Amino acid sequence: MFLEHKKNGGIFNNALDLKFKNIANTHVIKLGDEILALWEAAGPHAVDPDSLDTIGLTTLKGVLKPNEAFSAHPKKDLNSNASSELLVTFGVQTGPKSTIRLMEFNNAGTNSGELIFDRKDTFNGFAFLHDFAITTNWAIFLQNAIDFNPLPFVMGQRGAAQCLKSNPNKKAKFFIIPRESGLFRGQPPLTIDAPEGFVFHHVNAFEKDSKIVLDSIFYDDFPSVGPDENFRDIDFDKYPEGKLKRSIIDLKTKTCELETFSEQCCEFAVVNPKNLGLKATFSWMASTSQKLGNAPLQAIKKINLTSKEEISWSAGPSGFVSEPIMVPSENSSKEDEGFLFILLWNGERRGSDLVILDAKDLKELAVYELPISIPHGLHGSWVN
Repeated sequence: MFLEHKKNGGIFNNALDLKFKNIANTHVIKLGDEILALWEAAGPHAVDPDSLDTIGLTTLKGVLKPNEAFSAHPKKDLNSNASSELLVTFGVQTGPKSTIRLMEFNNAGTNSGELIFDRKDTFNGFAFLHDFAITTNWAIFLQNAIDFNPLPFVMGQRGAAQCLKSNPNKKAKFFIIPRESGLFRGQPPLTIDAPEGFVFHHVNAFEKDSKIVLDSIFYDDFPSVGPDENFRDIDFDKYPEGKLKRSIIDLKTKTCELETFSEQCCEFAVVNPKNLGLKATFSWMASTSQKLGNAPLQAIKKINLTSKEEISWSAGPSGFVSEPIMVPSENSSKEDEGFLFILLWNGERRGSDLVILDAKDLKELAVYELPISIPHGLHGSWVN
């Protein structure tokens, strides 16, 4: 999340150097006529849509202050109460109190890229918020029970992410913010106790009566890799695995129940974008090839969120998968009709492949050996 930036010269050269390098490596999206490369702790970089040349940091026509944080997890909302497709995103200012700025942009038509809904809400405590989820009326954030000790960072001894640590004496919280495009516009946010565990990524959320149903990838603890550990020598058995779980949040009683959907280690789960914010029957995700325990992500799994039936496709033994991008078939009424685009690291030929699977049965449709090796990445998006 945050890049360590040590310089030569030890503590004397690094102390009080609080600069971050904006690595813009987490996500790439199209907003209005701009392609944006995103990193959540700083402003977005604009990229030329034809040549992919870097244009530079953008304030989105004055919407952002210079280098204001802009999430790397925007949500494209096709089902809002507004008359247009929306792009919903956020930024966080952290400290003893944390402020979430929730922004909704017009994402189609002549005014695409225009900010049309904007609100700020402040919550107690340091907020580590990487992702969020939306329904038609709500934006849902899970504040993990995490502490940030800035001293090693200020002294130049560690990167910022290495100063995060789980606090077993804290309670995780859901911050549930009414969307300005929804039915509860202008109302105050809700804070509700969340289940134990740590979440980087959410899958989807939907409303059911007075409840929000939220699917997420839960870890038993914050899966932090130490500053002196070599990634090539990682013992996966020492680290918690991500598991698909469902939180049922009751907005009336302000309580939450948790259900485990699968014990298999997984990450980077998605639904059909037409169902984002609504009830979805299917989800696709990166997973381990083995059913139990932690290991590299080498398979793609499809799960039925109603029956819990699963099928999978494996890139093993030498392929390593990233997040599947679900591209729905045009004019289809079937939720699982479409394609999965997966950027894969092919260890056998030491290069990157683009793999396309049938979303329905995970049949392999095409493999493109890319002419360049792309660093193993996180998120991507599809533009028709």
